[in-house]
Amino acid sequence: MVRVHVRPVLTEIISVTVMKNEIKIKLDTSTIFHFSELESLIQSSGLEYDLSAIQKAYLFAAEKHFGQTRMDGTPYVSHLLTVSKYLVELGMDTTSVIAGLLHDTVEDCGVLLDELELEFGIEIAYIVDGLTNVHNLEDRTKYDDLENFQKMILKSVDDIRIIIIKLCDKLHNLSNMSTYSEEKKIKSAENVKALWEPISEYLGLFLIKREYQDICFNILDKENYLKVQGEYDMYVEKHLTDAKNLQTDIVELLNEYKLEGFKVDFRVKSIGSFYDKVARKAGDKQVQNQFELVPDIFAYRILVHNVEMCYEVLSLISAKFKLKVEEYDDYIAKPKKSGYKSLHTVVLPKEDLQVEIQIKTYEMHDYNEYGPASHIAYKNGGKDYSWVRSLQDYTVIQKTETDSSSYKENVFKGKVFVFTPEYNVKVLSEGSVPIDFAYEVHTEVGDSYAGAKVNGKIVSADYTLKTGDIVEILTSKNRLAPSLDILKHARMSETKSRIRRARNRVNSLNHENL
Repeated sequence: MVRVHVRPVLTEIISVTVMKNEIKIKLDTSTIFHFSELESLIQSSGLEYDLSAIQKAYLFAAEKHFGQTRMDGTPYVSHLLTVSKYLVELGMDTTSVIAGLLHDTVEDCGVLLDELELEFGIEIAYIVDGLTNVHNLEDRTKYDDLENFQKMILKSVDDIRIIIIKLCDKLHNLSNMSTYSEEKKIKSAENVKALWEPISEYLGLFLIKREYQDICFNILDKENYLKVQGEYDMYVEKHLTDAKNLQTDIVELLNEYKLEGFKVDFRVKSIGSFYDKVARKAGDKQVQNQFELVPDIFAYRILVHNVEMCYEVLSLISAKFKLKVEEYDDYIAKPKKSGYKSLHTVVLPKEDLQVEIQIKTYEMHDYNEYGPASHIAYKNGGKDYSWVRSLQDYTVIQKTETDSSSYKENVFKGKVFVFTPEYNVKVLSEGSVPIDFAYEVHTEVGDSYAGAKVNGKIVSADYTLKTGDIVEILTSKNRLAPSLDILKHARMSETKSRIRRARNRVNSLNHENL
């Protein structure tokens, strides 16, 4: 299934579904209003969906949200349909699509989780509950501690589908803010830019990240957006033909050496992604004469069937074209923290033109674009990739022997994320107790430790802290060091060292006073 998106010169891009081992580089973010539209997309997806179960969820959601409208006056159910549409585009499973339809029923309609479990099963109820919990965590966001907050949100869920549905929910809300006040638009874009865009990158969901970048740029810096758009469009129009002509040379080269099953795809970088990269590299928001800072404005993806072929293609490209040597990166040998894998090199077909060549396997590409969603898509379609499976177990409820290592264990092994009463996040070792938290806040807080409240209740000194706990340390002005009993409960080695130092100081003072 091929879709051509009609946009300015920058998006002369053909996108196709991931399910046929082809490339999709844009989500269709348009809103849908009728179940028949979702049904049509599902039927053409090539994936296995339980359409009757999805229709049941839609009818349930439509009844519960009856009479509710969006800010622009459209029926609220259009939001639920569109979020579910994004999930189908990402290749997510039936459970995800149903949860997308039901994700606001508990928070906005007063539906009880017991009712969801009775109607749709424990897995759906679990995911909807997880989405509600993530929303509550988001309300506590502190912009001075966002990296730890992102990690807390990711660790707080046992099923990665919760985060993917939340990302789609945020995308549709961000895409449909025409009737919102400027203040609300800016606040929402700042939230997405600071919190959800990094999470989408961390998970490798670049399809969503690119949409976030474009929309946030337009909202947060409208004046510069219009200026950059004009300059960028002129630059791309000037070089587009030469960049696209390179495809013939690449295909002829690979055919000459009889490589089988390869695919070559051309893309132009989105304006939001370009802007972010220039601002990051140049340290400012000026783009004049700085196009050379972004060598991947034009890029080719060469997809092959195995890693050996990736390096074979790289050697052929290196022998055929003039390269910008300093721009070579091997993300197969050393993947990015998101799991992204590819070989990158930059060729110089003309003096004033740079084109990036990305060489990867089909499996790598699907994961690079869809992150965790790629695994679910292939599992849904009867395929499976063991190298993706090793990254994470996508559901705590239907765990299999092959999905032996969980997402949270791999990404956040040995860490817990807890709140101060002001909702700042502290990162502790797994198994930590309140005294460990006290010293993480400040040495003086630890030295004067007299007890702790967790989630508003007094707890014992050996209480094991969990991700999401809100911890309040009780102190005593007359206390200069924790007791030996507290030392026995401490888990972190740094905590134990600080307690010993504090006790030594007290002992020294007592000795001097004798």
